[in-house]
Amino acid sequence: MQAAAAQPKRNLRKSKDQESNGIDNFELPKSTVTKLAKEGVPDGIKFQKDTLLALQKSSSVFINYLASAAQEKAHDKSNKTVNAAHILAAVKELDIGTQKGELEEILNEELKAYKTIQETKAANKTQQQIEKEDNAAETNNPDEFDESVLDD
Repeated sequence: MQAAAAQPKRNLRKSKDQESNGIDNFELPKSTVTKLAKEGVPDGIKFQKDTLLALQKSSSVFINYLASAAQEKAHDKSNKTVNAAHILAAVKELDIGTQKGELEEILNEELKAYKTIQETKAANKTQQQIEKEDNAAETNNPDEFDESVLDD
């Protein structure tokens, strides 16, 4: 009993803080940031290495800032879940560049495409399950007699 009491207790809070070394753990992939940056400029324009790093880090900070503002909007409405409306409200409150109508239009298009993809995946999964069940039923049908058993 005394041996167990002599061991120091682990401080879970400290180990959790040590694991998350800040926003650096949540950066967007460099390749994604590079693709986005290149789409926004004319052909032939090149970026210095430091520019891409700055874009990568600043985009992570921006997303964190926007997510925090959206979470505040959700909290103000007593919601625990942040949704697209909270993001749009945060964009409007923060007075970020583009018009809310444009963002809503883009968001609705993206949501339609996402839902279509999800519905297609669900339909394919359902079809695969039906085929699997049909195959299992055919191979395990006790009413049918397998004549190949008599050939031996």
